[in-house]
Amino acid sequence: MKRFNHQILLAAVQVVEQQYGSVTDAPPDALKQVHAISACMPDALPTLTHYELLVMKRVIANEISLTKCSQMIGHSNTWLKPRLLAVIDGNYFYRRKIMTKQRKHTKKSTVKKKRRRMRMNADKHSRENSERLRMVHDYAPYQVTRGDNGCEN
Repeated sequence: MKRFNHQILLAAVQVVEQQYGSVTDAPPDALKQVHAISACMPDALPTLTHYELLVMKRVIANEISLTKCSQMIGHSNTWLKPRLLAVIDGNYFYRRKIMTKQRKHTKKSTVKKKRRRMRMNADKHSRENSERLRMVHDYAPYQVTRGDNGCEN
């Protein structure tokens, strides 16, 4: 018999407490996940992130191969196959990543930098500017004519 992994249960309880202030104030939907973890062995239910779940659903829909999926997720096929079966059956635990204040700040600042760069470089990539920069040739191309051109050798 496998040991009960209390870290997964504690992590789920902490997530609920963080979002709602207390477990008693949490709605039934949020408590449903905590009860699902405590009711069964967490080792029997694979824990998947959002990205892993999306990639596995693409494998199920035959959009990508199993090898490509294992490369994208960064795990072997032996790790992947039981989790794919769990996704097909719907027996998995969804692990949400909580965005910390530092990650939120970093994400906002990178988005602001990208928008600023796009505003600053908008005139470089505008249609009028590309028309202006296009080279205009005002000479006729050199043509070679065959036949009698009056040259004597």
